[in-house]
Amino acid sequence: MINQPTMRMIQRRKELLGRRGLKKQAPIMTYPKVIEKKYQAELINFVNVIAKEINNRLVESLNQIDNQRKIELNLDSWVDSVDDIMESLKVWGMAKASEMLAVITLKASQIGDWNTKQFKQSIKTVVGVDPISKNQGYQTLIQSWSKENSRLITSIQANLLDDVAGVTQRGMSAGKSINDISKEIKDRYGVTKSRARTIARTETGKLNGNLTKQRNQELGIKTYYFITSNDERVRPSHRELHNLLCKWGDDTVCSRDGGKTWIKRKSIGAFVGAPGQDINCRCTSRSNVNQLLEELGI
Repeated sequence: MINQPTMRMIQRRKELLGRRGLKKQAPIMTYPKVIEKKYQAELINFVNVIAKEINNRLVESLNQIDNQRKIELNLDSWVDSVDDIMESLKVWGMAKASEMLAVITLKASQIGDWNTKQFKQSIKTVVGVDPISKNQGYQTLIQSWSKENSRLITSIQANLLDDVAGVTQRGMSAGKSINDISKEIKDRYGVTKSRARTIARTETGKLNGNLTKQRNQELGIKTYYFITSNDERVRPSHRELHNLLCKWGDDTVCSRDGGKTWIKRKSIGAFVGAPGQDINCRCTSRSNVNQLLEELGI
């Protein structure tokens, strides 16, 4: 709920200006696209660094390892050679992943600042003062997101190295050409970059959405309008919710008549969740401030 000092500021403004200069509806919270794109670029660069090291340590050694395999015929010492290279890459990869902690911390801060600014402007346009405070709930969300993204980034390099090891071992065992094995390894780079893009978009939207929900609930705002990006990439299940009233405390329902009646989202094939919580979700929200304005008497 709004704290007492802020309540006094609101009432003081009301006495002086009434509702002059205030809007009746809160503006739409915008998606932090620029931050997401920068996060994508940094994760892609991380994959490129890992790929370059794989090329230097493994791919460049494949011809030599293949010659070793042909000379030894039924002996499998070439397997040990591949294993040794992959083990050294895993140790190196873990160290590189830990270096990304600074990037994660920066992204969390940037998304948090973006959300704070957006929400502050949104609510200020309807009540006339800034009600924002960085409470413990906010910090908990930031810390939880940072921890999860650290895990995801660690998994990016770990999964790529596991994939490359499998491609190499299977290819060598099957007698594939070095060119074919090298091509399969490079294909794995592309798959990993696609996953990195998905992580950046999903995680940006998720933290932004969670912070928005936290901000609304802090002020006692119980409902919101679900807002999609309104373009060709919006999924049908999300499009069903565009501009519909929803509850922060119950993701399973929505309303088409301003909250008079509530229907189950599944009954209309709609997404069950808050904005930003689905994979690759760019959806946001517009706070329903009607109840808040009634309580404040403005």
